[in-house]
Amino acid sequence: MKKNPAMTTPLFVLVIYLLIMAERLVRNRIIGTGGNRFLTVIILQILIFIIPSVIFFRIKGIGYSKKMNIRLFSPDKIGCVFISVIVLAAGTALIKLAQIHIFHIELTDYSIFSSYFSVLENEPILAVAMALVVTPALCEELVFRTVVLTEYNSAGIGAPAASIISVSLFSMMTMDINMFPIYLMSGIVYCMITYAAGSSLPAFIAHLAFNSYLAFAEKYVFNALTNPANTVISFFTFGLIFLVFLVLLFADLERILKRSAFNGTPSPSYMLVKAEDETPDIAATEAGENVRHAGMSRNMKEIIEVVISPTLLLCVLFFVIMIFGFAK
Repeated sequence: MKKNPAMTTPLFVLVIYLLIMAERLVRNRIIGTGGNRFLTVIILQILIFIIPSVIFFRIKGIGYSKKMNIRLFSPDKIGCVFISVIVLAAGTALIKLAQIHIFHIELTDYSIFSSYFSVLENEPILAVAMALVVTPALCEELVFRTVVLTEYNSAGIGAPAASIISVSLFSMMTMDINMFPIYLMSGIVYCMITYAAGSSLPAFIAHLAFNSYLAFAEKYVFNALTNPANTVISFFTFGLIFLVFLVLLFADLERILKRSAFNGTPSPSYMLVKAEDETPDIAATEAGENVRHAGMSRNMKEIIEVVISPTLLLCVLFFVIMIFGFAK
């Protein structure tokens, strides 16, 4: 039986939301009881992300792994990865500057990982890196840039709509309104890299590097941001860095897509159409304008069906409930 991605994908994400909420409620009791704390953190993330993903793969059936956009990429695409990390670091600094000095929000956590540091502060740096850098990047990219993005592409709604929904689900995972814009920005960047490279591996590398910055370097930047004497120079410096490297990122992504077009490589995931076997219909892509116009005629109907999906609306409702303090 064919499974509708508009229903099954948000349900899969909702299960992950519930597991994240459960982990937060018992985190200190489980991790703070001694033993290998970093290993406990890794196991918790595997239980939250990897196990549901494996179950989802089994439900989708044999051959699902062939659809997933996990593939090697050419070395000429590595430049956009490192540029994107600088964009994310500068963008995060700008967001927090605005939160602190414009909206007067008291940020108690300088990083999304701050809540883990109290229980991992005495662990070796390699252990902390595995628990707070490698494992989160692997788990989140597997779920949101591999499974979720693949599923919404197969729903036939096109790359822009698939990206918006994937990024939104990724951002709501924070269940924190202050962290939401940072996840929103990073999700957009990871999606752009994934589409341009035709693989989620570059996004994983960028996520890995950005997590490294958050875990080990952002605390020094945060100390500068919170100093009122540095407000103007901080806005100017990080704003300039953000704009310059954002332009460089767009230029590099354009270069990658132009080269793909010149070589006759189909745009990754964008040209997927909804086939009965839920696999990329390359023949339809090659059919030209007639197929493209036929696909556009049903595209809006597909998007509406996805957006009003009860399971997607449940994800939004769950996020709204959490940010209004019901999780505290």
